[in-house]
Amino acid sequence: MATKTLYTKALEILVGVWTGDTAPETGDSLDYVIADSLSVTQDDPEENTIDCETSDSPILTNYTAGSYTVDLNNASIDTDFLTNVMGWEKITEPNEGYIAPETFATRYISLQVKFTYGSKTSYLYIPRIAIAPKLVFESLKTNVAYGTLSGTAESYEITEGKRTAIGLFDTAVMTKSAGA
Repeated sequence: MATKTLYTKALEILVGVWTGDTAPETGDSLDYVIADSLSVTQDDPEENTIDCETSDSPILTNYTAGSYTVDLNNASIDTDFLTNVMGWEKITEPNEGYIAPETFATRYISLQVKFTYGSKTSYLYIPRIAIAPKLVFESLKTNVAYGTLSGTAESYEITEGKRTAIGLFDTAVMTKSAGA
C-alpha cells in the first residue's frame, strides 16, 4: 500500500524567468506570497466527438486534457520582481524610478513549490507559464499592494521525449538564485 502524501503549506516558492527558449535553472524565492493566493488548477477535460449521420453512436470521441492555470499574489514588490518578472523598466530621467511598459510582450516563468509531509519532500514544478503580470494597489488601509502573476502552463520537454505542463519531483528542478 502506498504511503500517504499530503500537499499543504508551501515551504518555498521559486520563480525563474525564461530568457529565450531555455528554462531557467535558478529561481528567486518569493517569500511574501499572500496566504491562499497560490492556485494551480486544471480545467476540465474537453470531449470532442464526430457524430454519425446514421447512428446515435459517435464515429470517434477523443479527449484533450484541460489547461493548467496558475495564480499567485506576491506582496514584496522589490526592484528584481518589477524588472525581471513584471517587465518594468528602470529610468533615471526625470527622476530615478521604474515604469511599466506601454504594452506587454508575452513573458514566461517557471514555478517550483516545495512541500514536506513527514520525512518526504516533494517539489511541484511547472516549467513554462505564459503570464500576464499586473500590480494591484487597492484597499491599502486594510490590504497591501501586490503583484499578481497569473497565466497558463504550457507543455515543455522535461527530459528527452517527455513533455508535460506540470510535474511532481522528489528533488528540486530549480535551485535558489544566489543572494535570493
